[in-house]
Amino acid sequence: MNHNELMRNLRRALAVNEHGLAEIYALSGDRMDAEGLKNRLKQSNESGYVECEEITAARLLEALIIHLRGAKEGAPTPQPQLPLSNNHVLKKLRIAYDLKDEDMHRLFAAEGTELGKQQLKSLFRKEDNKNYLPCSDKLLRIFLKSLVNEARAQQTGSEHNRT
Repeated sequence: MNHNELMRNLRRALAVNEHGLAEIYALSGDRMDAEGLKNRLKQSNESGYVECEEITAARLLEALIIHLRGAKEGAPTPQPQLPLSNNHVLKKLRIAYDLKDEDMHRLFAAEGTELGKQQLKSLFRKEDNKNYLPCSDKLLRIFLKSLVNEARAQQTGSEHNRT
């Protein structure tokens, strides 16, 4: 999956603007101003588009874990693992959002994709395992779309409860 597309989806799931995303990104131990992130969130046909580097996307995933789950006390900031495969992205999102198997099945099913237990487990195996299943761009997009929709539903629910 294109790293720019991944960043756009993560921003939508977090429901933050570029400044909020920059604050989260800073948790990775690296800094990028809101303008730099804004240009990496653009479509390739938009003015000011900057191709998102793999390391930037990987750092954002590490920062997302810290943002949602907290930093491990006394532990150094985790270094991103490269190359960044779709399986790796899926695993980092699972960790960040503290998703169990049932949650993963629910998120995929919400977008009309049913995965068997073994299929789901195969997505998280090491590449050299005979049962490893590569995560396609389509499958990752389905998961991200469901994650964004769930985040929006939770925001709408919390806004509704405040009124």
